[in-house]
Amino acid sequence: MVSNVRRFRIADDFGATNDTAPIDPLPAANDQACTKAARLSADVRDRLEFAVGDALRPSLLGRSFGAVADSGFFHLFEPEDGDRFGSELSRILAPGGRYYLLAFAVAFPVPNTPRAVTEAEIRARFTAEQGWRILECRAAEFLSRIAPVPATCACIERMA
Repeated sequence: MVSNVRRFRIADDFGATNDTAPIDPLPAANDQACTKAARLSADVRDRLEFAVGDALRPSLLGRSFGAVADSGFFHLFEPEDGDRFGSELSRILAPGGRYYLLAFAVAFPVPNTPRAVTEAEIRARFTAEQGWRILECRAAEFLSRIAPVPATCACIERMA
């Protein structure tokens, strides 16, 4: 779908530092994030790390995390990539770690736009047999610059 945009935010909320490591394939977007971070207080700025990379393959970072926050990423790739992405999440989330998802729940009749992510898809993709526990999955709104968009939000825990 939108193969050149793979942006994702990974946050480690289990460690003492609460690190955040946004991954972006676009150096310009990474530079913008670094510029914004430079304006933060040192105690916050020092806990941030930025990387240019493939957010569909976060395991390449060679780290584990306590939480992954996905706001508008999952709905950018095709459904068949969801299994591969779920496998990647299972590699990087520590046991008890959580995947927080907010994705469009509506499809747009225009090529190369986000697809609809439904509650049924989330429940089918993140199963107990695959090592997941869905703590919450429900309808929500994705607040865009144009207008609110129907969305699906979920909190999914990686089981030990």
